[in-house]
Amino acid sequence: AVEEGQTVTVGQPLAYMDRATVTSLERALAQARFDASVAREALAGALTPHSPLEVARAEAGLADAREALRAAEERLLSLLRPTERELAAAESARADAVLKIDGLRGEIHSLVSGPDEKELEDLQFHARSDQVLLENALRGETLVKEEWDARTAPVSRQVEEAAEEYRSFFLKWLGIEAQDVDATLSPDALPKQWGVDLESLYGGGGRFDLRPVGSLPGSDPSTPWNEQTIWAFTNLVPFQVRIDCGGSGSTPDVFCLSDEVMKIWDRLLVVRANLHSLNTQA
Repeated sequence: AVEEGQTVTVGQPLAYMDRATVTSLERALAQARFDASVAREALAGALTPHSPLEVARAEAGLADAREALRAAEERLLSLLRPTERELAAAESARADAVLKIDGLRGEIHSLVSGPDEKELEDLQFHARSDQVLLENALRGETLVKEEWDARTAPVSRQVEEAAEEYRSFFLKWLGIEAQDVDATLSPDALPKQWGVDLESLYGGGGRFDLRPVGSLPGSDPSTPWNEQTIWAFTNLVPFQVRIDCGGSGSTPDVFCLSDEVMKIWDRLLVVRANLHSLNTQA
């Protein structure tokens, strides 16, 4: 054999490989072929019962194994008279091929056989644990909601009662049904929604302008207010009804609609602000 870097002539043997080494490489190659065959058979069995993604993954692994095997075969054929470095490289390539095929065999085996008893027990344990955690979380959520409802329920009732008082005011003095009163709109905004000036409703007609029952004004179904209700307050009550009293407020002789409705509106705003404050603390 010659050393690396030494001058040689054409046809001169460079190195000799003993029979034991060749036999060892041939045995490794045969094992690689066998393992590849087993992998192909396992892959064929996995095609039907598993998803396309699993099959594609297994096919990719098989392709890697085949490539490694091909490289090992080419390397063996080239080692008629190898150097020590070439022998080491061939052995490394062969080992890589074996590792890849072993890994592929295990993956395909897992696809075909599914989880073993220990893995199944672990999965069942985790499933039970996750179920317990979920149930605890649901119970905690229920308790928090009950506690929250207990805190907000009184204030929510106050809001509902104040809104009902607000709607009832318009029902009493204008004959407007509750469903036509948007309790989120102020006393100034509501008449604009209805398309009416309240002064035009309570500003006309004479007080104590009594007339026969048959001549009472009719109620126009196209308007949300009731003309008979307004006529009754402008003619049948022992006090005068005004929309705006100029800040002097109601007296025994004069009832100021704007002042009274603003008191109710202010109470509604206060309880709504209280409820909003609670909600922002959540």
